[in-house]
Amino acid sequence: MDLVRAVVVEARERGAAHVDDTREAARSIVAQLEGQIRFVKLDNDSQRLWASCLALLGARGELAA
Repeated sequence: MDLVRAVVVEARERGAAHVDDTREAARSIVAQLEGQIRFVKLDNDSQRLWASCLALLGARGELAA
């Protein structure tokens, strides 16, 4: 979780993510990944998962790349 939080902190500092609580945002991302990874395997489609993570952070794809 610390690795994810570090990325969220960096994204917030760059203005690419708009979250108040970086710890909670990281926890939400990890929980979302754990739950949705099953759908990725079933659908063989990781793009929806990535889009969901960006939306959770309020990030735009071009800034997060």
